[in-house]
Amino acid sequence: MEGVCLLVACALGFAGTCLVTDAALRARSDGTGRRVRYLLSGLPARTLAACEALGHRPLLVRLQGTPRVRGLLDRLTAALRARGVSISRYGATALALAVTCASCALCVVVSTSALGLPVGVVIAGAGMASLVGSHERGARSEAVAQMPEVLRALSSALASGKSLEQAIAYVGQTVPDPLGSEFLRASFEVESGRSADDAVRALCARVDVAGMELVGTALQVSQRTGGSLSELFARTARMVTSGTALQRELAVKTSQARLSARVVAALPVLLVCALTLVSPDYRAGLATTVGRACLCVAVLMDALALAIVRMLMKEALR
Repeated sequence: MEGVCLLVACALGFAGTCLVTDAALRARSDGTGRRVRYLLSGLPARTLAACEALGHRPLLVRLQGTPRVRGLLDRLTAALRARGVSISRYGATALALAVTCASCALCVVVSTSALGLPVGVVIAGAGMASLVGSHERGARSEAVAQMPEVLRALSSALASGKSLEQAIAYVGQTVPDPLGSEFLRASFEVESGRSADDAVRALCARVDVAGMELVGTALQVSQRTGGSLSELFARTARMVTSGTALQRELAVKTSQARLSARVVAALPVLLVCALTLVSPDYRAGLATTVGRACLCVAVLMDALALAIVRMLMKEALR
């Protein structure tokens, strides 16, 4: 009961802060309103500058020592930049650490227990994972939608007598992001002395969408044999267009089932986090050896069930 009251108090305090801030921003005549508006308008820039400065500290630089961590931070940086937040990998490191600390502190205050620390870590991690996943799914959908345009551009470039290097540069100049920048990168690599085969192979490794592997193979064949593949690319563009339409129709028809699966999968985790925050009795149970063992068994069973469902879905789609 105490946890629920504290949670309600925090919510009311947050709402009151929002109302006060809104009233300050709407002030017209007095100088105080203008000063508050100026300070708040510069708050995001100052926060990002502080994160950039903190991210270059030796301790946080060491956290980026492994390629796996750097890869995760690069994905987070790309997701933030896609939403208009101009930040480097160092700043993203400090920002992720600050969000995690704030989440842990809030969960500890709400739960009045040290068990709020792991809950805060889970909440912060889930939020950042959701941000990165949403960005990558959107970028992948855009790349899939651009594949017919890429194939048509390659077909027209090769039909007009352009070489492989010129066709890659033409696609990079005519097709917008995200695929356009990838083809431009491949073109710059070729101009810098890298072989066309290696540049195309690296391009296919970076862009993992349907039809890209065929494009890479066809471009390599065209480079080695000198044959024109414009008709092949034109036919493939029509096939990819029909396949993309079928995928969209399938996504629309299965959206409700996929949403239900996500809710069912996330519900146990959300319930455990909520009960840990607001229920002293539940926290007391988790403090015992039997309670922790039961939680571990439940997590293992949930993970096993999700793995079995994923395996059955892959078998059904084959």
